[in-house]
Amino acid sequence: MKGLCAALLVAAWSAAAPLSVPAAPSSVAPHERAHLQASITPSQLKLGERATYRGRVVVVAGVGVHFGAPVAGGAYSWGKPVVKRGRIEDPKSLDFGKDSVVVRIPIQIFETGIVSVPGLRLQLDRLAPSTQAVAGRLPVVRVIVTPTVTAADSAAELHPVRGPLVAPWWERVAWGLVLAAAVILAVLALVIRWWRGRKPKATLVRVPTAARTPRRDPAQVALAALVALRGKRLPELGQYGEHALSLTRILREYLEATLVTPRPGDTSAELLQRLASAALPTEDVARLEGLLGFWDRVKFARAPMGLEEARRCEDAVEALVRRGENRREVA
Repeated sequence: MKGLCAALLVAAWSAAAPLSVPAAPSSVAPHERAHLQASITPSQLKLGERATYRGRVVVVAGVGVHFGAPVAGGAYSWGKPVVKRGRIEDPKSLDFGKDSVVVRIPIQIFETGIVSVPGLRLQLDRLAPSTQAVAGRLPVVRVIVTPTVTAADSAAELHPVRGPLVAPWWERVAWGLVLAAAVILAVLALVIRWWRGRKPKATLVRVPTAARTPRRDPAQVALAALVALRGKRLPELGQYGEHALSLTRILREYLEATLVTPRPGDTSAELLQRLASAALPTEDVARLEGLLGFWDRVKFARAPMGLEEARRCEDAVEALVRRGENRREVA
C-alpha cells in the first residue's frame, strides 16, 4: 500500500504543467520565454537500473539553447548526452512554429526511496543585442528507486548454483551449412541427369563431288577400323572410355550402312528400336542391346571395364560383322 501511494505521488509530480524560465524585469524580451520539461523513464526502477533522463525546452525559432553538464558523483551516474533540435510543425499545437530542443542522457541511481534528481542547467542566448541571455534549470524529477532484493524478499532463499544448460539439438545444428550442402547436391544431380540424357551433336561434313571415292563394302570398312583400333592398344593404356566410344562408332556405322537408314543423331535406344524392325535375328538384337548399353555405362557413367572385357567386346563386334557379311553372300 505504501508503494502504491508513493507511485501515485511521483506520477502527480511528473505530470505537473511545464515550467517557464522567467524573464528579467526589463532586459529580457517576451519572445525569450521558454517552456521547460524533464522526466526519467521508467519512473519506478531498481537500484542501479539503467534509465533515461529526458529534458525538453520549447523556444522561439532562432534562440540558442545550451545545456550544462550534469553534476557527477554522489548517487547518480550519468552517460553521454544526446541533443536534438527540431521545428514544431503541428498547426494544432500552441507552440506551432517554435523550436523543440530535447536532451537525452543515460542515468543510473544508487540510492533507494523517493529520489529527487536536480534539473540540468541551461542558458538561452539572446536574440537581439538589446536583450540579455537567460539562465535557469530544468524542473526537478522525482523517481522511486527500490532495492534489488526488496524487504518482502528478505526471507527468500537463494537457489543453488547450476551449470549452463545444453541448448537443444535444433539450435546446435549449423542449418546454413546443411542448406548449402543440399543445394550443391541438387545442382550436381541436375548436371548428372543432363549429362546422361544429352545427345551427341551431329557434325555435317560436306564432301566435294570431285573428292568422293567409290563406295566400299561396309563389312570391310568395319573390319579395317577394328584392326586399326586394336593397333592403338587403348585398353593397355587404360583408356577404356575412348575404346568403348570407338567400338560404338564402328558398330553404328556398319549397322546404318547395311540394315537401317543412316540417322547419326539416334541414341542407342532409338537405334535398337529401329533394328528390331529390320531383318536382323533376335539373338543379334539382344547381343547389340547388351553391348551398346555396356559401352554407354563405360562412356558416361565410368563403369569399370577390364582388359579381358575390352578384348571380348572387340571379338563380339568382329563376329557380328562377319555374320552379317555371310548372310548377304547367301542372299
